[in-house]
Amino acid sequence: SRHQPSMNTPTFSGGLNYQPFAQTTLALSGDRSVETSYFQSQVTRNTGWNATLDQRLFGHFHLTLGASEQKERYIGTQEILVPQDTAIDFTDSDGNPQEITVTTFTVATVPTRRDDRETTYSVRFSVTLFGRLTTAVTYQRLRNRSSAPGFSLRSEQGGLDLGYRF
Repeated sequence: SRHQPSMNTPTFSGGLNYQPFAQTTLALSGDRSVETSYFQSQVTRNTGWNATLDQRLFGHFHLTLGASEQKERYIGTQEILVPQDTAIDFTDSDGNPQEITVTTFTVATVPTRRDDRETTYSVRFSVTLFGRLTTAVTYQRLRNRSSAPGFSLRSEQGGLDLGYRF
């Protein structure tokens, strides 16, 4: 509708991989999108980037370092009618002053005030044993800063991955 905020925004997705040496790979990617929100009558405008460094060490080990950032702006899409009263003074046919109130309605979009910024760092150290068994130790640190109360968080996670290839 003509009263809703414009969703006209350039969207993109792209990436670049660079391998300066046989044992080293650098990857960069970025994107921007507009998507429906998990919350009613809202969409999100998302912009993010991701960077990864993968380094093979001593022929069998892999060290992977990652960093990313995602920004989300929540935008309201629900329209409501906003009443506006206007008093009109006039004189009736007997010369007495009179006043009537006329109510008009304006269409407005319900404002949404929320911006999130999520930053993630990760480390993964893996080794392949006997040509088929892969084991890895992982660590990830995430921080989400939100302009709305109750949506900010910090998380640190560690893990152990085991894989077997047939």
